[in-house]
Amino acid sequence: MTVVRHLLPRVLPGESTVYRRFVATIVAAFLWFGAILSFLSVVGLDEIAASLGTASGFLALGVSYALSEMIADAVAGVYLLRDPDFNAGDTVTVGDMTGVVEAIELRKTRFRLDDGDIVIRGNADIEERWTKREDGSD
Repeated sequence: MTVVRHLLPRVLPGESTVYRRFVATIVAAFLWFGAILSFLSVVGLDEIAASLGTASGFLALGVSYALSEMIADAVAGVYLLRDPDFNAGDTVTVGDMTGVVEAIELRKTRFRLDDGDIVIRGNADIEERWTKREDGSD
């Protein structure tokens, strides 16, 4: 895990800390799982390693179906975090709402409306239909 965290700033220069942490967590999980399966195979438990690999595939399929909206928001969040045209402080229209981007997180984005209210939207909804306002007007 330390090696992954050390290498990511070199591999992904200029990326946000949130994005690098997300990638590091995913990579570390796969590496640990692969190490455990390899260990089981080395000590002669090949059948158990194969069964665990198959079971984890089915489990991942079920979890991904159950969490499909959350996964869609996270994937859209990665795209929004990497998009140079979508940044905190920008005035953006999403559907019928226009506001200033306050914060971009992995699953949601916060907007401040003209009346001071804060609106939180899922990133999948935003990524599909946002328009940047250069002067803050409609």
